[in-house]
Amino acid sequence: MFATITNTHEWERDDGVQPFLVVNSSRDEIVLYESRHHSKNRYTIKKCASQSDFDTIRCFNYSATRPGFVAAGLTSGTTTLFNLYDIPVSSHSSRGSFYKIRPPTKHSQSATALSFNTTDSIAIGYDKKSDHDCLQIWNLETVMSTPNHNHHMVSRSSHKPVLSLCPVDSIASLAFAPSSADILLVGTGNSGVLKEYDTRAATTSPPNFQIQHKCVYGITFDPFDSHYFSSHSAANSDMVAFWDRRYLRSSSRDPLLLLSPVGDTRSNNHFPMLRLSHTRRGEFALLQQHSDKVKRWQTDRLKTNGNDQVFVSSVTEAPTTQDRVVSFDYIADVENPHSINFLCIRQSGEIFRMKVTESPKAVKFDPANVIASADPDSITFVMPSTEKGLMMPVQTKLEAFVLSSENNKQPPQKSVLLNPSAILDNDLSAIMRRLAIEGYGMSPLRNIKLFQPDRPIMLHPKARELHYVWQWINLAKRSARRGSMISGNLDLSYEGVWGLWRGYSWYVDKQRMLGASDHTIMSQYDYAMWLQNLSSKKSIHTLYFSKSKTRRALRQLCLKIAGWSFEISELEEKLRALEANHEYEKAAGWAVFHGNVERAVEALSRSDSPQLLLMATALASYLNRPAGSATAVTIMNSNGFKAEEWRSLCTSLAADVTNPYMKAVFMHVSEGLWDKVLTSQFLPLNERLGIALRFLDDDGLTTYIDKLANSYITRGDLDGILLTGITPNGVELLQNYVDQTCDVQTAAAIVCQVPSSGYYDTKSAGVEEWIESYRMLLNSWELFGQRSLFDVKRGKNMVERQVLLRCNHCKSLIDGKGNNKNGTKTGSVTKKQSFQQLQHQQRHSQHTSGPATELRCKNCNHPLPRCAICQISLGVFPRTPAVAVTMNSSDSVTATTTTVTVASAAAATVARDSNFARWFTFCLSCNHGMHAYHLQDWFMTHDRCPVPDCSCLCSKSFA
Repeated sequence: MFATITNTHEWERDDGVQPFLVVNSSRDEIVLYESRHHSKNRYTIKKCASQSDFDTIRCFNYSATRPGFVAAGLTSGTTTLFNLYDIPVSSHSSRGSFYKIRPPTKHSQSATALSFNTTDSIAIGYDKKSDHDCLQIWNLETVMSTPNHNHHMVSRSSHKPVLSLCPVDSIASLAFAPSSADILLVGTGNSGVLKEYDTRAATTSPPNFQIQHKCVYGITFDPFDSHYFSSHSAANSDMVAFWDRRYLRSSSRDPLLLLSPVGDTRSNNHFPMLRLSHTRRGEFALLQQHSDKVKRWQTDRLKTNGNDQVFVSSVTEAPTTQDRVVSFDYIADVENPHSINFLCIRQSGEIFRMKVTESPKAVKFDPANVIASADPDSITFVMPSTEKGLMMPVQTKLEAFVLSSENNKQPPQKSVLLNPSAILDNDLSAIMRRLAIEGYGMSPLRNIKLFQPDRPIMLHPKARELHYVWQWINLAKRSARRGSMISGNLDLSYEGVWGLWRGYSWYVDKQRMLGASDHTIMSQYDYAMWLQNLSSKKSIHTLYFSKSKTRRALRQLCLKIAGWSFEISELEEKLRALEANHEYEKAAGWAVFHGNVERAVEALSRSDSPQLLLMATALASYLNRPAGSATAVTIMNSNGFKAEEWRSLCTSLAADVTNPYMKAVFMHVSEGLWDKVLTSQFLPLNERLGIALRFLDDDGLTTYIDKLANSYITRGDLDGILLTGITPNGVELLQNYVDQTCDVQTAAAIVCQVPSSGYYDTKSAGVEEWIESYRMLLNSWELFGQRSLFDVKRGKNMVERQVLLRCNHCKSLIDGKGNNKNGTKTGSVTKKQSFQQLQHQQRHSQHTSGPATELRCKNCNHPLPRCAICQISLGVFPRTPAVAVTMNSSDSVTATTTTVTVASAAAATVARDSNFARWFTFCLSCNHGMHAYHLQDWFMTHDRCPVPDCSCLCSKSFA
């Protein structure tokens, strides 16, 4: 046998006193305790009264409406009723009055279940011993009407129960409904049937429902809703069921939820202790005997087709603060009603109270990288550390906590956990904030300095890549300022190797994607001639000679973009500079990358390192290969050194050396090919591109660059900017980078380096989201100066300014995105996009017989003002004769901050031959508007405004 603890939460008082009952492990005493709250998280447990000298107690219960009133059902069949509050506090024996109810027969029938209702009735269930009823309902007033003396026995002859039921089956459990004193749920043990009785009905009346089921034990009503109740099976079956009484009265006979919460850990002797929480809706908990943890289950309800569906939302385990707990119950936290607390009793009889530590329900970071976690009890803040010692690289920290192989079998200890403040301090958001304070942003030179290897800001996980990317962007901006990569509307300043090598077709596709009309795109002949003139300024060395002049020019330009912008005559100067800096391996590598193995041997020979001198000797053997031999297979030196042995030596050196340049050199000379070097990752991307551009043929180079670019874009590797440039493909690479790192700071800073309309589509790529997110982040950090500087500097790169149309009726913006009330797509657009969208509508209306497209205000659906000539809304585009010449959209709208096109007779001839003729125009003087096509016809013969009574000389006012 074991002790049982039960919280009598209905008896609680407002002064923080919480009474509860305990039946001791010998099952012969019931004790009343009180838990008293004194101060924050401080409780005391005090014994108040007890009733003892019982036979073995088989069941007990308490009255929710009579504080202190308890009933104990004994194995002898007698039910004893008493009030613990009537027993003097100093009493050590059962001196209070109590009443006894005898079983229905002279035969011994153990009392198996008890339940009080709210109208002073008690139901008693018995084992099946004879043909008598096993369920009796007694009125407490009748039982307690016996003349007053200490011990009162209600005989079988003096008083009779109010109601007797279940003549053929023993009672496993029973419970009165809290909301209805006349509804009694009963579970019968032998037949395994759940029944509901209405005690007001006649004895012969059938129950409201009866269901055959295993779960007939431990009937307990939901403290929050008396329509729901739970029950469980016998100890050897391991099942818990949750029911809705309303459905059981209809055709449904299944529980709302049936589960096996114990699994293989159940005991065959006793079903685990099951408790429904009266402090949190939908929660119940189980305790295995002598366990050290309570298993908590959270359920929830979902209405589907008018029916309740109950499901398990979460399962957690609450370790007990002491071991060998045999019983528990929920108890409310006086300080925090949302917290979970347990009353527990150990096998030794020791009682303790414990608060459950719950998992956070929500975790949020603020912009300063302060993490806030909220649980039902409190909100906890963890802040980044400001200690200088926490500026060490993250990798160093991790290495400090790596366990050796000798200790890796030991259980993990708290001492090896990283400091949360240190982790937050090295999180990317904290690094981004420090970078913003240091001035990271729109200045490539400043950014390069920030990512120097010797700076503590190098904690950025992508510091090496960022250092190289900003070096490339700085060179690209310098080229853009000089205009060396610009011809007309062809600007390759920020183009990458991939797009440039793809040639004319790539240029045309990109220009069309960005909205350029065909007549503004440079012809293929002009494109080829411009490339050849550009590449002829400098002769960069390549070992493969393309048959196509355009391809030869593209190789030269690609090498320049990749950082190899010096001629072969300048190579010697570069190599001597490397040797002066003691970078002999890199000098040897560059010599081999330019096809000069002899110079590589010379560079290595100038070193004092015995290892490099040995490598120089091995490499010198490559020079002794037979003429025309490209591999090491036939190499034979003067001493008869066999080629296979020499090849094996080179392969071994390539595998053993750690320097990437020497690894590449010996990997190449051992095979005579560059394939393995180009597919490896140990050399920087620009070095591999330089090798590919010098040695691979046109087809092989195209395949290699395509594969390389797609790989870098997919990985979001910033080194790939060299391949993609700041183009639509570059934006895709940045999107993958942001997806992996959340570094919107770098993405926003990179895309703002160039005029957006000429290089990528801001609307389709989500670039605006990066910029706005970073601006909001700076504001949330209260770095308003940095945000203003960012806005000002990025504004300088905006070649085109926005053109805004404002409704004269409701004053809202009229644009080409979103949906207005008339179904027309509207929204925020740039000048070029707005013109292109309307131009498309004009072309569509020109070649269709349907109604003309109309642009309206998206807010009030009001049309635009009427044309002064045709009296049709300016939002309706009139059909005009097909024109032979299409004017460039970038020239069709003047670069002003308002949507104004100055009517000019001098421009009428040009306007007639362009799509711009269908655009609406306004006079700056009188504000009257008209379609440009009508305007040009009118002002060819008139000077005055076409609006009656208007004397404005529109055609001359701004001539």
